[in-house]
Amino acid sequence: MTSSNTHQTPNAEVKTRAPLYAVIMAGGAGERLWPESRAARPKPFLPLARNGESLIRATYERLDSLVPHENRLVVAGRAFENLARKELPELRRDNLLLEPCGRDTAPCVAWAAFEIARRDPDAVMIVLPSDHVVHPVENFRSALARAVELVHDDPTRLVALGIRPRETSTAFGYIERGEKIGNAPNAFRVREFEEKPNVKKVAEGKKPSKLLAKYAPAFQENPDPDVARKFLESQDYLWNAGVFVWRAATILKLIRSFEPELAETVESFEKLAARDSQWRDSREFDALFARAKKISIDYAVLERATNVAVVATDDFEWNDLGSFNALAEIATEQRDERGNLCQGARLVATDASGVHVRASGRGKKLVVVSGLDNLLVVETEDALLVARKGDASALKKIVEQIRAQGLDEFL
Repeated sequence: MTSSNTHQTPNAEVKTRAPLYAVIMAGGAGERLWPESRAARPKPFLPLARNGESLIRATYERLDSLVPHENRLVVAGRAFENLARKELPELRRDNLLLEPCGRDTAPCVAWAAFEIARRDPDAVMIVLPSDHVVHPVENFRSALARAVELVHDDPTRLVALGIRPRETSTAFGYIERGEKIGNAPNAFRVREFEEKPNVKKVAEGKKPSKLLAKYAPAFQENPDPDVARKFLESQDYLWNAGVFVWRAATILKLIRSFEPELAETVESFEKLAARDSQWRDSREFDALFARAKKISIDYAVLERATNVAVVATDDFEWNDLGSFNALAEIATEQRDERGNLCQGARLVATDASGVHVRASGRGKKLVVVSGLDNLLVVETEDALLVARKGDASALKKIVEQIRAQGLDEFL
């Protein structure tokens, strides 16, 4: 899904009142992009950016002119150390935080905040995923700069980046905005964070918002476009881009308040670091991190905090590349007159429409589709996927089935 506008803004400049850091989260299996995304080379390291760069490389460069190189941290799985260093050769060795296991975003953010606060207790940190496509980047930087200014103005504030929705979408979480914040451009208080409109709050033991309670009383697991349409029509709901800004000390304080067990884990890091200079590579660190509560930063802090703001923006294209539909939206290749799109191959389509083909043959392979509509065909060196286009949830079931049949070598 995308949000776009043609307006241009100059490169962002932040008035430096406190050191600015950035944390790039390079997690996520990207199962909805199988067979391209695999355990050994997940989505952030695939060359899916507009210019053919990997997504993590594009994310890193997106911070140019805003965050100094020495203040950019990357959090990735330990298994991806070589991939991360290959894609980001200029990244400082101590700025690559290697998780021994995945524990969701709250432990990731907590560890990164601990590392940053050790360097400067007053530091402001930007947290952003590594698998988004953004254009033009200048406008994205300007939105980030506004978010940073909001934190400078109030160091206890947490700020999220919200994208004004241009269409009905059940693919994203939402942010309900409240009253405007002073004279700050496009800045609002956050009234509530919402789940994706396929509503899984019941599973998390959370009470639904009034809007969800009204329009989705049964809390179906299936995507509910009616709820998403109400979000769009209200004009008070923004797509949650998963990009946040706050002081490192502030987020650590709130984690201590809302998730004391996770805070104890971080405090254990401090004790370990004091007696072992190689503490990140120790078995004790691995054991501590593995015991950290598996929870997202949204659930752990953002949905509980009271001083949360959102910068609303619609002046850049934003896509989180969560599905092959999203990849099709940013494609530079031309569709034919029946809406067929082919990438990496040659396509002959007869009596077919809405077909999307992705192949690894660099144009050398011929794909022929006849008499079929809305078809997804993805070919890699060792796998071929043929599925109904647009059903991203089905791809997760496919991966589960492959795993259940003991075919892990294809994952």
